[in-house]
Amino acid sequence: MYLGDKWIKGMMLLQPADKSLKPKEIPIDDFFHKIVMLRDRLRVLEQNINSNKHLGEGK
Repeated sequence: MYLGDKWIKGMMLLQPADKSLKPKEIPIDDFFHKIVMLRDRLRVLEQNINSNKHLGEGK
């Protein structure tokens, strides 16, 4: 048994501090998929910024 096995098919409950708003429940797999996709987009953005010829070195 691995450390993460207990989280397979688990759900994540996002509870807002404002009690008048209802909580949201999402699958843990979907949450981590969104995190990985965000990381990938940030890497692509960083590559585009670094390769842009119109931006200087920021001296």
